[in-house]
Amino acid sequence: MGTRAAVCAAALLMLGLSGAALAAPKQEDGYMLRDTTELPPPAAGMARLVIARDMRVLEVLREEYVFCDRTPLGLLAQRTAIAVEVPPGWHRVWLGRGRTASVWMEFVADGRYLLRLREQMVAGAWRGDLVRESGAGYAEFALGRGMQLAVMDARGAEKLKKDLGRAPSNAAQKDSTARAQAMARAALPVVIQEAWYLPIPSDAPPNQWQTHTGTVTVDDKSLRFVRADTLVIEIPRASITDVYFGAQKGGTENPWVKVSYKENGEERGATFADAVTFTSTDNYNRLFAELVKGLPGH
Repeated sequence: MGTRAAVCAAALLMLGLSGAALAAPKQEDGYMLRDTTELPPPAAGMARLVIARDMRVLEVLREEYVFCDRTPLGLLAQRTAIAVEVPPGWHRVWLGRGRTASVWMEFVADGRYLLRLREQMVAGAWRGDLVRESGAGYAEFALGRGMQLAVMDARGAEKLKKDLGRAPSNAAQKDSTARAQAMARAALPVVIQEAWYLPIPSDAPPNQWQTHTGTVTVDDKSLRFVRADTLVIEIPRASITDVYFGAQKGGTENPWVKVSYKENGEERGATFADAVTFTSTDNYNRLFAELVKGLPGH
């Protein structure tokens, strides 16, 4: 992982360039765009959350409305990010305007979290999800895509408040039930009954992994992948050095989680994904949230 660490360090250095060398802020309808020079640590007792939107579709789409529980966070255009502070506890981060993308997350004081909005157009319809990512990932893809920070103004806040007013009257009750369910699902062990696995690097034939599913289990001791009652790989939790988003493979949108770990003093890697499309994002986020516990910078 030395190369990745070097890329991250260089990216973070570039993000710290003097503001005099950066473009002037640009006013948009409801938000101001400015270059990302730094993402300061959260205030005492709070957590820092960054939501970043990749440009995955070629047409220009309208801004997405982003909320945390019932609190407006900002307007998210393509190639932009929102940086906010969130109180500790379990919270739902979600999109408005009738979108379905959302994620339940546990925030701890002084923690730093990154979500990325993935999106695509399928048969003329929008599809997207929110996936967890390593904090170092922001510097990497922000520089690569020329992303800017979107800072909501009073007009933007009014837009989001109006959108909130369209929520059903029992929205708070539904959120309470969903919060309890998310907390229960986060309890160990985390088990994904039908999952894919590939070592890093892999010499497996293209897409062979799609026909060889197994079961992923994470407990307080290890991460295990079992196929047909045979243990394929077991990674002790204490040996894990990094966890980050691993994109997708084989033409599917199922997100993969990449795990770096030490074995006999050598750096090794493995990647896993839920093989069931409609649960793949939720289970990816469950795996990510558990595996990053105790890692530096999380």
